Amino acid sequence: MSAPPDRRFASLLTLALALSLTGCPESGEEPTPTADPSLSLSAVLPCTEPILPIFDLSGEGDPTIASLEVSLTGVSVSDSAGLEVKLYYEPLRPLACFQSALQESPSGGLNYRCPGPESSALTLSARRAYDNLYCTDAGGLEAFAEVQLKDGTLVRSEPLQIVCLDEARFEGACTPIGLPTEPDMGTDMGEIEMVDMGADMGYQPPPPTNWSISYVSSETSPSVISVQGSTNSAPKVGRYQFRVIDQDEAPLSNTPVRFFLNWSALEEYPQCELPCADVRDADSCDAREACSWDAEASAPVAGMMGGAMGGAMGGAMGGAMGGAQPSPPTVEGLCVVSAGWTGIDERCEQSRDRCEANICLPSSGARAVGPLPVSISPLIAYTDSDGEVSVSMVAQSEPGVFSIRAEAVIGQVTQVANTPAITVLHEIPTQAALNMSCTPKVTSVFAERDVPSPALGTDELGYTPYQLSEPSARCTLQLADRFSGPVSNANVFFLTEAGSITQSATSNMQGRATGELFTASPSPVDVEPASWLSAYQDLNANGRCDAGEASFGECLTALTEPTRILSWQEGPQGSGRSMTLNPRDGLIRVVAFTEGEARFIDFDAEGDGDNLYEPSRDFVPVLSEPYVDANDNGVWDSEERYFDANRNGEWDIDVFGRGELVTDLRCAQDGLSRLAQGRALNNPDCRETLVGTIANEANLTALIEELAELNPSNLRAYIWSSALVLGVGLPYNTDEALSLTCVGAGCSVEAPAGFSCPGATGADIYLDAVAGNPAFKLDLKLTDSNLNCLGVLGVNFNLTLPNALGRVEGPMAPNELSLVSGDPALESCFDETRTSIPRARHYVLYAAAPPTIPPPEEPSFSLEDLSISVEVPDHRLSEGGALTINYGLKVGVCQ
Repeated sequence: MSAPPDRRFASLLTLALALSLTGCPESGEEPTPTADPSLSLSAVLPCTEPILPIFDLSGEGDPTIASLEVSLTGVSVSDSAGLEVKLYYEPLRPLACFQSALQESPSGGLNYRCPGPESSALTLSARRAYDNLYCTDAGGLEAFAEVQLKDGTLVRSEPLQIVCLDEARFEGACTPIGLPTEPDMGTDMGEIEMVDMGADMGYQPPPPTNWSISYVSSETSPSVISVQGSTNSAPKVGRYQFRVIDQDEAPLSNTPVRFFLNWSALEEYPQCELPCADVRDADSCDAREACSWDAEASAPVAGMMGGAMGGAMGGAMGGAMGGAQPSPPTVEGLCVVSAGWTGIDERCEQSRDRCEANICLPSSGARAVGPLPVSISPLIAYTDSDGEVSVSMVAQSEPGVFSIRAEAVIGQVTQVANTPAITVLHEIPTQAALNMSCTPKVTSVFAERDVPSPALGTDELGYTPYQLSEPSARCTLQLADRFSGPVSNANVFFLTEAGSITQSATSNMQGRATGELFTASPSPVDVEPASWLSAYQDLNANGRCDAGEASFGECLTALTEPTRILSWQEGPQGSGRSMTLNPRDGLIRVVAFTEGEARFIDFDAEGDGDNLYEPSRDFVPVLSEPYVDANDNGVWDSEERYFDANRNGEWDIDVFGRGELVTDLRCAQDGLSRLAQGRALNNPDCRETLVGTIANEANLTALIEELAELNPSNLRAYIWSSALVLGVGLPYNTDEALSLTCVGAGCSVEAPAGFSCPGATGADIYLDAVAGNPAFKLDLKLTDSNLNCLGVLGVNFNLTLPNALGRVEGPMAPNELSLVSGDPALESCFDETRTSIPRARHYVLYAAAPPTIPPPEEPSFSLEDLSISVEVPDHRLSEGGALTINYGLKVGVCQ
């Protein structure tokens, strides 16, 4: 049966009729909506089947359209006024166009080459909006409508399925709307065109005695593809060909071929083996929505692409010609079933085939698999004149190894061929795997402090920086995906607090992107000294500091960074011409960020998390926009630079729009951390969350379930990390750098009255080897103006001891290093327990006069010269320059 030559007018007429029957709302008080807001999307189509013909963009004429109507319910007319609706379809590949998105062509009229799979913004009028859609390529699509209400609620319609067919198949499958199924007996029989049924059906040659189907490799058939959003250079789509030939290797055209995704998950869902007519309850229907059908249509419902395709190509005519007369259907819950169908008939077999193609795996509920890892399209196709047919595989969001099975049917014989294994790569960086480090961690940055260091937001220089041709440090961001694979070809961007840094870099095959930090203006900001409680190791995991757990000092001892007052231009202390220096003034914060996936915690109250992100139950911690925490206080301050990821002109504490719930989000994360460590959940700072105090696991679960309602549908965001570089300068105030302390009997900083060698003078310290075993501790504390240590590469010590003195072992405090151990380690400029806090180090030497037995009447006294030479980097005049500082001591030895 052929369709009318131009169906677009029929569809528009039907739409106009529908609108005229709708009428206008009566004036008067608006009724209050009684239901939750919902959005519906419906279409007026030229056929009873949900199909449209492909419009040839290179040809002439106008396309055949589906007239779309969007209807909003549960919202008053006044509340809906001005709201904008967006239409789009999935999969996001060129299949169709929305007429509202078209532009005028230069020659006049419309340019039918649409810009993408979305409509223009449609404004609701009387809670309705309208658009048209036409097809440009073969395949199935699901159209959706979305609207954001005035309270911020996002409402999405159920999918509307449409299948795009080439003109020949469309003509053969379309039953035009309004076409009578039986002749009107009142019509003149002479006006009825007599149809040659034999010509209509076509001659079917006998099937070949022997035939086969095989996979055909081509340049468009990659063995490796990558998921959407991946940085890997592998294509996102592959096209794979099969060929059907007879016993003489002649091609067999017009042979139907079905395609299936070979995937192990099929084995886990035996409900696909149930007879279709037995699917009656709502729970089963939720999992098998695509496997139910409308009995009156004699074809599977277009719940997914496979159903619509199968119905359009065979169900509409096959059911009628096969003589099947099912009983009227009944509706139970979400299912459409028929009491007359008790076994497995042809339509059930079609539904089972779709199950095998992963179409009706459950998408919700406890056994949901979420979105399919890959999609294949079409699910059924016919060989061309060369006996060839092709299918596309599109990677979605998950990696894996898959293949496609092709089944050809001729007569009663089915034969199968498979593609080789197709590997799907991920390579999307995740926040959970970011790692930022800078080398060296301590570096020569400035020569001197000549003016006060700038506060946040000022440009006044506080340092005279070295002008080095080589970078002072290299900062590397290590990227990996959720499956621990390195991410290559990712664009990484850098920000720095002080100096200058590479703006962007691309990650290499190991997933590393490096930015080079150069010394330059601006200088690190002037920050206040930090106070903190003594660090401890929670050995018994009870969440508090107990006896023996303090790293130094006593539990809960308040500690303050050492400070120094530096007067500028002889200004009095506390005036605008003086400043307070402390070790944190030398810290430089470096930030790196890239596009990727936010971190999520796979939360499942029943403990069977599947390591796949499920917005309905998992937990997504706070993720702010990247910012340079210049004052190291852990929060963004208004003068600190940041990356405005969403271009809204302000820094967002959470990129997913949950700024008002940051306290709840942080308390939930704290609770999960405590739960993992076996610690008490009762955090006194988390008493006013959405569920009140988090006192037990049930409270924590309830809070996470509340927060899950605002989880993003996907985790795509700018993810970032930061690291610290300690910039140090030249030694400052060296006269106070050296101190001496006596250890043991027979040592004195002044010659005692009972000294065995009377009249001894001229020494900085006296050792009486006759009276005991004297020893002393020499403490050399070299710092820059910020009281930071000089543990940078190139610091060398040269120590000369006279024959009358020898080195002895002594106890070392945590911040002490042996003066004679060579170059200090770079890490020694940071605290062991608080690795981001810099601290000065003491270089210590324990020395003693060797014990001897002098003649009783003639003890001898000598003045010994102890000399220390320290060489530190000094690049004020040239790179590679050095500054040498010499210290000399007089030691009086009586022996």
